[in-house]
Amino acid sequence: YIPAAVSVFTKNRELAELFVDFLASEKSREIFRKYGYFTTPEEAFEYVGSVKPIGGVYKTSIEEWTGEK
Repeated sequence: YIPAAVSVFTKNRELAELFVDFLASEKSREIFRKYGYFTTPEEAFEYVGSVKPIGGVYKTSIEEWTGEK
């Protein structure tokens, strides 16, 4: 999955759409995979091993961040 969209403010919609089409192509996915990026949710799940929670609320203190009191 490679998120991409054509901006409503683009000056060349045709080229922008061609670029988005390229990003969705198998050739593009090969390039992304070559550099370690996931191109599908299945690839990410395979790497992680299972579904994991993302995000949340974390309570921290300045001491945890800086090591100072």
